[in-house]
Amino acid sequence: MKLSRYYRLVSHGDGTGVLFSTFNNALIQLDERSYRFLRLLESSTLPDGSIDVESLSAHVSSTELSAFSADLVSAGILLDDDVSEKNIVDFERARSMLCGAPAFCVMTTTGCNARCPYCYEKGTPVSTMSDAVAHDVAKYIISCIKPGESFDIEWFGGEPLINPSPIDIITEALEKTSLLDHARISMASNGILFDSNTIEKAATTWHLEHVQITLDGTEARHDAIKLGNGKSGAFSRTVDNIMALAEAGVYASIRVNIGPENEADIIQMLENLAPLMSGNENIGFYAYPLFSPVRAESKDTVKRIIRVTERIASLGLRSPANVYQLYYLQSRCLATNYRGATIAPDGNIYGCSHCLDERSHFGDIWHHDPYHPKRIAWSNPSLPDYCSDCILLPMCQGGCKVAELGLEAMPQCSLWKNALDEIILSAEKLNSAS
Repeated sequence: MKLSRYYRLVSHGDGTGVLFSTFNNALIQLDERSYRFLRLLESSTLPDGSIDVESLSAHVSSTELSAFSADLVSAGILLDDDVSEKNIVDFERARSMLCGAPAFCVMTTTGCNARCPYCYEKGTPVSTMSDAVAHDVAKYIISCIKPGESFDIEWFGGEPLINPSPIDIITEALEKTSLLDHARISMASNGILFDSNTIEKAATTWHLEHVQITLDGTEARHDAIKLGNGKSGAFSRTVDNIMALAEAGVYASIRVNIGPENEADIIQMLENLAPLMSGNENIGFYAYPLFSPVRAESKDTVKRIIRVTERIASLGLRSPANVYQLYYLQSRCLATNYRGATIAPDGNIYGCSHCLDERSHFGDIWHHDPYHPKRIAWSNPSLPDYCSDCILLPMCQGGCKVAELGLEAMPQCSLWKNALDEIILSAEKLNSAS
């Protein structure tokens, strides 16, 4: 037998602790005996990874050894010698990237009605998808899908609701082929342009399941970021639209961007919204840092995220049990999916919306080479050497491909990398409270 390579043991400082597996998501509270046994098990591990049972038996009775070992096998922490979790992770990543379900990010426009200073698309030339191109995008998507196969579409921009006509056209074409029955439809939006008619259409005609909307702080701060100083109305309209979307059965995932200076303002906003949104099963908040030119976010940044996330949970704005979404990913993002593509308004195909230029361009919806070197580079399941021994590999799968390829200065690694112990202890606390 051998210990898993993907677990972390964290002490409470009083002889007890908590164990977390990034491979199978196990989160286990340990009493003093269990914590002591795991420490002994670690100290009895040989260089080849196997357990020196004779050494371990000098400290633990055969009865305890048998009982503890059975529990650890059941939890996936103690494994047979021939099991390689790393090989499983690598296999799943390759299978999902090369053979996974089709996934399309369709940009109806690169234009936007908001002026967020942090937007990574700032400076991108404005382009709007014509109805003619939208019809051809529909044909392209249909040609990529096998009958009865599930697939994903994300409506994206800019702000996709500036130009909703392509959504109508593509949705109608998919409806006629019955493919829409197997689609998972989402949207990234600033939430301002929804109205009662659009929300009804989104829920019933577009079959929209999920929309991501960002709130940047209390009303004055949010409006200043979205509209510029001296203008107002974006916050109140967005909040009303979030409530209406939830009422229509569309899940609203609310992202709050955390920077060095806005933690208190974000928490005040959460407290203001809690009476309105707490406990709504179709609304869920999550905190994330603003993009920064680092491979992995600093511990201080992650601690800010933890504090805000714990407040989100305590206010009932997301279930404490899944607020951190600590789970095994079988693949990387859409950009690495060989059967996926980001489709720009002009019909060009790219790896990712973060770099709409020649660095990730590998064809268009009318002509594309499945063996284009850039397509293959984006879908290459191999990883940099520094990922090989990382405990977070099952939850990260190599992280952001844009960063790995050096196309943009942004984080590649999992958000939790530099504060893993802190996030485990926080997850334990929240799970105990749920």
